[in-house]
Amino acid sequence: MYTGAKELRLYVQKNTRPTLNEFVATHSSLIDGSQHTLKELINLWKTRFSNAVKKYKPALRVDQLIIIDYTVWNQFKTEAVEESRSLLFQWYHLLQEKSDFLDTFLNQNSEQIELIRNNTEDNVQVFLQKLSISLFDRFDSLTSVELNVLKMSLSYIVDIIDNDMLAVYKRFIPQQYFQLWQEDEVEISVEAAEEVIITSVTDPLDYLLRLQQCCS
Repeated sequence: MYTGAKELRLYVQKNTRPTLNEFVATHSSLIDGSQHTLKELINLWKTRFSNAVKKYKPALRVDQLIIIDYTVWNQFKTEAVEESRSLLFQWYHLLQEKSDFLDTFLNQNSEQIELIRNNTEDNVQVFLQKLSISLFDRFDSLTSVELNVLKMSLSYIVDIIDNDMLAVYKRFIPQQYFQLWQEDEVEISVEAAEEVIITSVTDPLDYLLRLQQCCS
């Protein structure tokens, strides 16, 4: 028997319309995400919840009770950021290659893609991931500026000097971050084209600023 099995049984038995999201929100201490990616964890608990409903409330339609609210599940992310970054690089490669596998890839990863789209964390990496997906959605019609921003956003790079690029970044990154970056003292180096590229690593806001060359 897994941790939380008893609590899940009691929850399903006592509620006229139990939902997976409500159970997770009220029993988060029972959910162990350390051994699973977020996608695996969601699928695991979908199965457990479905089995409990079929056993104790067979008259209910299970599919209506296990619709995922990602704002409830984000707390269990472990390696989700790097997992998402890997997915985005794969997506970019398939778009570049005009691969026949693209549709299959998107179907196989639809839940994780929706997780990124709906992520509400105040986190620059998350903003850049959402920006990347937005640009993927219209990849064939991107301007040269947008394509350059896409390449940099996949590597978590933000250019705050080029005004055209800045306008693209501002679609997803809140203004407060740009104000912070412009006010903070940072080590900068000017490229031959006099572009200053500032990239992020962890700080109390999740990111300090440092210089990194733009990817080619």
